[in-house]
Amino acid sequence: MFGRKAKRLSKAAEAVQEALGHHQDQVLFRRFLSHAEAHLTFDAQERRTIALMSEAWGPAVDADWKDVRQALEDVDRKSLRSWMR
Repeated sequence: MFGRKAKRLSKAAEAVQEALGHHQDQVLFRRFLSHAEAHLTFDAQERRTIALMSEAWGPAVDADWKDVRQALEDVDRKSLRSWMR
C-alpha cells in the first residue's frame, strides 16, 4: 500500500487482526480449561487452581471482545477508506 492514508488503513486493519488473534487465544484457553476440568483427574489444589483460572478468564474474554469491537469501529471510519474511490 502506498500513501499516508493507505498506511493508516493498514495499521487499523493490523489492529483488528491483533485483537481478533488475542481474543481467539483467550477463547481457546478458556475452552481448554473447561475441557480439562471436565475430563481430567486433579487433586484438590489443582482443581482450585483450574477453577481460579477459569474464573479469571471470563472477564478477560469479555474485555478482549470489547477490544475487537473497538478495533472494528476504528477501521471502519470513513476517513480511512475515502481514498479508495
